[in-house]
Amino acid sequence: MPAVPPKFPSIWKGDKTVKEIAVLLGIDDSFYFSRLFTKLMGMSPSQYRKVHKL
Repeated sequence: MPAVPPKFPSIWKGDKTVKEIAVLLGIDDSFYFSRLFTKLMGMSPSQYRKVHKL
């Protein structure tokens, strides 16, 4: 798994949707964000939340 920037996990805390997180990161298409995230991190955004208990 690639290194995660220190502040990255903080955007996942709370009840933000994947779409809201994508927009915070400057990506308007949440489907594209999910595919990119999965490719870079080796897991989907929802799996990331579960693994890191966010």
